[in-house]
Amino acid sequence: FAANSIIPTANLTASSPTGTWYSTAPYKGAIAPNAAGAWYANWSFYDNLVSGNTNSDPFTTPTNDVTVDQAWMDNQASANNNMINWNKNTLYKLSGFVFVKSNVTLTIQEGTIIQGMAGTGASASALIVARGGKIMAEGTASEPIIFTFDGDNGNTPATNRGQWGGLILLGNASLNSTPGETQIEGIPTSNALGLYGGTDDADNSGTLRYVSIRHGGSNIGNDNEINGLTLGGVGSGTTI
Repeated sequence: FAANSIIPTANLTASSPTGTWYSTAPYKGAIAPNAAGAWYANWSFYDNLVSGNTNSDPFTTPTNDVTVDQAWMDNQASANNNMINWNKNTLYKLSGFVFVKSNVTLTIQEGTIIQGMAGTGASASALIVARGGKIMAEGTASEPIIFTFDGDNGNTPATNRGQWGGLILLGNASLNSTPGETQIEGIPTSNALGLYGGTDDADNSGTLRYVSIRHGGSNIGNDNEINGLTLGGVGSGTTI
């Protein structure tokens, strides 16, 4: 990226990778400089920015909505044998920290819209997949799954940040720190569901495919925030 720019720069010379599990690419960084065939083309908010449109596309939210807090999630898991399903005909509004607990699987249908309610500090909203939990969020290019803030119907500037928390995935993979597990930023240390790390490098936290996460980044405290997407100790069985 050029300085102060969101647009990928022209091709740069990249050194050959030393690990056999790397794929060689003719550019530096995660994003190819040419939009044709790029992973973000024709479905993501980022594709708008590359084309010079700094607002998201408008979309229509369902008239039926559900407020999702931890009690609601726990009741759904208990009533449905730990299998929770969200569908595109319902608008899901996150209230506070909402955890997908161990042994629970949350499946989100393509085209589903999830909105995080406003709040900072202990009142921030976020969806957290705890260790042992799983999210199956498989959108499509024509029907991406959208995480955004409460009240958003699209046509919102990219600069409208920090309106809710974000999406956090925590796994059991090994860490490069001691003692091998730690608390994710943004979740109080008093809540053990915020721990990540372990010994299973092939751990599977689920799948994120064609998922657009917008306007996140609530401030929790000084130098302590939840970003759009946060991964902690996520294993290689996870697909993103």
